[in-house]
Amino acid sequence: MLFIKEFNFVDSFLFVSTQKMEKKGVCKWIIQSAQIPEPKLEKVIFVNEHDFNDINQKLSEIEFADSDEIYVNISEGSKMMSIVALDFFKELGAKIFYVAQESNHYIKVFPKTRQKVFPFSCQLSINEYFEAFGFNVTKKGSVTQTFEVIKSIFDYFAPFFEPQTSLISPHNFVFAELQKHRSISSSKLVPINKIAGLHKLLSDLNFTTKHSHSLTKDEIILLSGGWFEEYIHHKIQQEFNLPKSQIGIGVFVEKQGVPNEFDVVFALNNKFYTIECKTSVYYSENGKKKTTIGDFVYKCDSLQSEFGLFPITAIATLSALKDKEGKVNQIAETHYKRAELYNVTILAYSEIASCKSFSSLLNIS
Repeated sequence: MLFIKEFNFVDSFLFVSTQKMEKKGVCKWIIQSAQIPEPKLEKVIFVNEHDFNDINQKLSEIEFADSDEIYVNISEGSKMMSIVALDFFKELGAKIFYVAQESNHYIKVFPKTRQKVFPFSCQLSINEYFEAFGFNVTKKGSVTQTFEVIKSIFDYFAPFFEPQTSLISPHNFVFAELQKHRSISSSKLVPINKIAGLHKLLSDLNFTTKHSHSLTKDEIILLSGGWFEEYIHHKIQQEFNLPKSQIGIGVFVEKQGVPNEFDVVFALNNKFYTIECKTSVYYSENGKKKTTIGDFVYKCDSLQSEFGLFPITAIATLSALKDKEGKVNQIAETHYKRAELYNVTILAYSEIASCKSFSSLLNIS
């Protein structure tokens, strides 16, 4: 997909695929995501990815003019397909390239020149990334408050999550009531006096509502935890100066009839990141304290194994998962190990409240 976008100046595109990929719809996803117009789509030919003779024969059936300037990407498909394509297109004098996995550059492998490595000049949007993997973006949220407002909410609540604190938020019971109203329609308002303690919460936060006596759906979502998603979104957008096309909040997608939701997603240097934002990852079951970290790690595994989406993933929470020495507590220890196995980064209170940049926290070079 990225290679196609970089070389969109060509007159036509030719795809070499397999029946297995065709059943999944891979070519269709890429063509739609890259927005290749019908006149520029030459054809899609199907080969047996493990049969040298079949691949070579199908390539030989393609008619090229002597004057054609051919660009070839051999980084996709099976190893056999890449080997045969390399040998075949060398004979035609084509320019042959390889896109290094998880990198933001491509390599010219033939003909040999001094400059072999080229950085991509284009940037993928989050929509293009989803579409290239067969996901349909069905809904996108939006940031509802300025960073100044969100930062003040964060500063108010953060001390209640500090690992060594004995402070308890006086508003915990209000959040449970707000949660009950998160699913109301966008046109409906909830009277402030309907929820006990809500006036005090709004006063403590110095939060100004759109309507003097009521809350909107967006305000309910924000006050019941959505502020943390907006905080993470603001911090990332400001640090990397991302345009709207490369960062999203509350993104809903669907593939094969299965819906998924992402709290914060962003594309940086043509790599795709997702961050699950939870103010707390603890809950109580039968009198025992448990955590939802395992559920998120399972979601990441499912996205990769079942849906072929390979983002760089993280979970951000204000829950205290470590002691002051940095040791993970017993409840979260098993989940930390599983997260590490699946390359999921966990950003707990100690990381979020630190002055470290997200470049450092997410190991972005």
